Order: sequence, then C-alpha cells, then structure tokens
Amino acid sequence: MFTSRSPGHAGRVSRSLRTALAALTMGAAAALVGAPAAAQSWPARPITVIVPVQPGATHDSFIRLIAPRLTAVLGQPVIVENRNGGGQSIGTLAAARARPDGHTLLLASNAPFTVNPVVSKVGYDPVGDFVPIIHVGHNSLVLLTHPGLPAKSVPELIALARARKGQLLAGSSGNGSTAHLALSQFSALAQVDITHVPYKGGPAVLNDLVSGQVDMAFAGPTAAMSMVKEGRLRMLAATGARRSAFLPELRTMAEQGVPGFAVDVWFGFFAPKGTPRDIVQRLNTEIARIVKDPEVTRQMMTIGMEPDSSTPEQFAAQIKAEIPVWRQIVTQAGVTPD
Repeated sequence: MFTSRSPGHAGRVSRSLRTALAALTMGAAAALVGAPAAAQSWPARPITVIVPVQPGATHDSFIRLIAPRLTAVLGQPVIVENRNGGGQSIGTLAAARARPDGHTLLLASNAPFTVNPVVSKVGYDPVGDFVPIIHVGHNSLVLLTHPGLPAKSVPELIALARARKGQLLAGSSGNGSTAHLALSQFSALAQVDITHVPYKGGPAVLNDLVSGQVDMAFAGPTAAMSMVKEGRLRMLAATGARRSAFLPELRTMAEQGVPGFAVDVWFGFFAPKGTPRDIVQRLNTEIARIVKDPEVTRQMMTIGMEPDSSTPEQFAAQIKAEIPVWRQIVTQAGVTPD
C-alpha cells in the first residue's frame, strides 16, 4: 500500500519549501552583510584602556607611549584609565565587567591572570572572562634595598636576614602580586624569614623604601632607576631566568647564590569576553605593527620593557599553560594572602 498526494498539495508543499529556502538565504545574506558592517563601524567613540596600576609603572608608561599611535590608526582618542589596587585585580575586574564592544580594553601584567587567581579569590575568571589580544613585552623585576642596609649583594642580604630573623621588612605592590610572589620564592629558596608589607601599588613601596620605612622590595626597574642613580636606593639583582637586556650588567638572583629563582613579568592587552573577533584581530594587527616600529622598540627598552608579539591564540595558550606552573610555585613557596 502506498499513499499518493494530489498535485495541488504537492504544489503547495513546493511553494512553501521555496519560500522557506528564500527566507533562510536572505537571513544568511543579511548576517554576512551585518557582521562586517558592525566591525566597520568600530570604533564609534573613544577607546578606554584600563591600566590596573598607578601612573609611572612600566605598563602605564608603555600605554602612554603608544596611545597617540593607536589614536592615529583607529581614528578615535585612546584614553588611559588607572584603576589601582588589589595587585591589579581591581582594575582587571572592572575590565571583565565592561561592555564587550571593543571600546574598553585592559593592559595588564601576568599578576592578575596567572598569579593572583591562584593565591586568592579575585572575582573574575582569568581565562573565561577575557579575550587575550596580544602579548606586547616582558621584563624582570629588580631587588632593591635601602642604601643604609648593610648588604651590598644577595649573599650579604641573605646573611643579614638570617641574623635578623623576621626583622627585615619587604614592601610589595600588593598581596598576591608578582613582587609578593618573588619575595616568597626568595624566602623559601634562601631559607630566610622576611616580613611582608603589602601596599596599594608600586610607587608607594618605593617612597617608603627611600625613607627607610621598609628595608627591601622587588619592583619594576624603570620607576626605580632615577632613585638608584641618585643613591637613594641600591639595586642588587634581577629576578629573571637570564639577565635583562635593559640592565645587562646586573646579575640575576640565581647567579648570586639562589639557584632556581626565576620571576619574569609579561604585559599584554585583553578585551572582555564576547568582544567581536574582527575587532580583536584588528587590535592585534595594529598593536603588533606599532610595537615592531624601531622607534617604539627603542623607547620600550628605555622604560625597561623588552618587546614581544603574539597572535590572540598564542597568548591565550600561554596564559592557560602558565596558571598551573604558578599554582605549583605558590604552593611550594607557601604564599597566602596577608
């Protein structure tokens, strides 16, 4: 037995099918036209770059260096907004909650992405709440002491710390910050007891280090250079796995009797999750072109940042790979929020 349908019914089905297919085709075409149109309309207003540190920090200096160039290529003003505190977590959380339309970006170091989240609750997901745009540079921290401290090398500092157990005060830019982790790793590897004093940002640390309120600190090299040259601070070592191109004569911690010590800092741009792919790729292309400019490279080196570059995918993979490494370091060093 079989069922037949009348020619009239078949015709109605055929017409309905053609109507549905036509609607689908028109919808797809509209989507294809609409997506580029939306991307082409960006940026429609000034772009705010949240920098979660105080003015004068390395990545704050970097964004102010390239902001005029970004403004020129994007056709809209690039505004720098400093939101300091929480080891960069406060500004990073603000960026995570911003509208994902390409008009709010974040320029941060590794601290709020690979360090802070494994130390304490930060209120955001470093992987799920952001779209990495580009890794732009890196540097190592430097170990600084007050010039009145009777230690002119890392071995001498270790000996002093052991003699004054728990009495030396070390400032950092905040609980869970990279500087805090560097201190904890140093204490663990050198087997010394040093008291941690957290601040709300690096400049405050340096001010108190100069005045003698704290004895030592791990900090970015740029902000400290003038104070070192004036004799108000003493620079003992670089924290990287290898010597910094910015300070090639400065020996590393490992070279001065702390084997296995290595703390490097990277810097990169991010957008809130949901930011259109076309906008992320445009930003990656333009920022990479700016960073590769010889004059920009030269100026980056003067602020202590060695240039890097990446695709968004490479940067995302780097962050995912680093989080478990830092978690292991944090565990081994016994880092806990104060």
